[in-house]
Order: sequence, then structure tokens, then C-alpha cells
Amino acid sequence: MLSHHVNEPEIFPLKIALIGGTIFLGRAITDAALAAGHTVIHLNRGKSNPAAFTDIPTITGDRSDPDALKSLIDSAPDIIIDTCGYSPGVVQLSSRAAAEAGIPYCFISTVSVYVGWPEHSTAETSEVHPCPDENAPVTGETYGGLKARCEDMVRISHPEEHIIVRPGLIVGPHDVSDRFAYWVRRIDEGGDVIAPEGPDYPAQFIDVRDLADFVLLLTSNRVHGTFNADGPVVTLQTLISTIQTSSTVESKVVYVPGDVLTEKGIQPWSELPLWIPGLSGTDGSTDTQKSTAIGLFSRPLRDTVTATRAWLETDTREIKWVRTLTKEKEQSILSTL
Repeated sequence: MLSHHVNEPEIFPLKIALIGGTIFLGRAITDAALAAGHTVIHLNRGKSNPAAFTDIPTITGDRSDPDALKSLIDSAPDIIIDTCGYSPGVVQLSSRAAAEAGIPYCFISTVSVYVGWPEHSTAETSEVHPCPDENAPVTGETYGGLKARCEDMVRISHPEEHIIVRPGLIVGPHDVSDRFAYWVRRIDEGGDVIAPEGPDYPAQFIDVRDLADFVLLLTSNRVHGTFNADGPVVTLQTLISTIQTSSTVESKVVYVPGDVLTEKGIQPWSELPLWIPGLSGTDGSTDTQKSTAIGLFSRPLRDTVTATRAWLETDTREIKWVRTLTKEKEQSILSTL
């Protein structure tokens, strides 16, 4: 365990095997790993962005397929990074295979494992959700418990050489969830923009590139354990003004109380991203003191906004913005205020 802040971390070249690797976080880890001089191999089904890394060795197959998993292990990586584990049984297969081959394992979890999130600040020692059924489908209700049980599988297979990272909301370029990107796109459209609660409403998120750098910092320096990974708490006003000052279009924010939004049938988190009714101040903040002491770094918010905007200008997805607030519904609400 590193006992000091790594201002200029020493990077040891590794052969990194990524389960996933072409969509969002896996893509950012791949980019950062290659830039740092690591070697990368992917295991994925070849269905999402298969052309993203055509020059990287890729094992095409389902992660639960014994042959695909054997091929991954036989490639003899220095570490496996699991970016897309949701089923405890499936994570058990890959982590156990890695352990039997003496390969360390890094599992990307979530702050949703915490019982107290988002109502209370959470540290790595905070209580996590139980998992009543390991075979349950992934839903909003089961997600946290399933992820917590996946962590258990990794700790069981790797009592010593495990890295478990619990990020908050991940944002930035190539985020297909449309959550952070909604605010950049909507403000760049101009006009009156509905925002929840008020200017001091808190928000917390981590740039995917900062998360990727932190994961590589842990893996390349053999730092084992469980770590929260999140950015600083900012106000909604700070976020929106940062987007506005870098936009070429004029917009005006109209803050609407949460109870009014609820009455209007607005869905929190999905239609209006970042909105969780009832939060204030530092409620729901993720305690990152442990990770910051090791070297977790947060880039300026403007950098995240600029990179997200640049990606949106090249985004060719056919299906997007299906859950976020439509312009028609927003205008309908504005007309009643």
C-alpha cells in the first residue's frame, strides 16, 4: 500500500486485460493505458463499437464462455480489469479463473453499493446493500446489492491482490447515458432551460478520464484494497455557468422547486439528470479522502464540459436522448410557471 500522495506516479509497464473496453470507461482506460506505455488486450462480445480499437488484440466472446475466458487467461496478463461485471456468478467465474492463474484482479464497482447513498456521505467503511438473490435481474432496486456481491466474489478469490473501485456518476466524452451530456446539449440549444431545485443544489461526478487514470495508478503501483472515486461536490449553478460561459448560444436558467417538478411528472435522474429529490448541501457526497491521498485527481470542470461538447459534435448514435426531458415537455411546463 502506498502511504503517500503520488504526485508523479511511477508507472510500470503492464500487460492489461480488459473485460469490456470499447464503450465508455473501458475505452478511457484503454486510451490511457496505451498512452502510458502499457499493452492492452480486450475480451468482449464485439457488439459495441467493434471498430474502436482495431489494432488491439481482442478475444471475441461472452465473458461467461469457458473458452473465451480460457483464452483471456492464456494471454498471461499482469492484471485483469473488469469494467462490466453485474452478475455475481459471472464475476465469480472470471475472478476465480484469474486467481487460479495467479493474476491480480481489478473490479469496477459503484457508490450505489452503499446503503446510505445518496442521502448520506459515504466512506469505504460504510454499510453496503445485501444481495438477497444473486440471480436477480439488474434493476434500480437490485443494482447496488448485486454489485456489492460481485465485490465479495473478487475478495473471496483474491484475498490480497484485489482492487475494487467505487466510482460515483461517471461523465465525459463517450458517455452514452446522456446524463451529464444532457446539460451541455440543452444549454447549447439556448432559450429558457429548466433546472431542478435551486442554484445551490449539489452535484458530484467524476470525469471518465480521471477515473481511468486513477485505476491505472492503482494497478501499475500494485495498490490493493477498496477505493471510492468521485469528483468534488459542485453546485448546479457552478455546473450550468461553466457550460454557459463556454457556449456560443444565450440561455436563461429557470430553477423549479422539486415538489413542482414532481407534480408535473418529471422523472428525477433520468428526465432531469443529476436531480435526486430532497438533497441539499453535501448530502450524498462520496468521501474520497483515502483515494485523494493516493493520487486521485480531478481536472477542471471546464475541461470536462469542453470534451463532452466536442464528443457530442461527432456523436453518430442513432438512438439517444430517449430518457431525458424533451423540449416539448419542458416548454409545456415553462408555460405554466
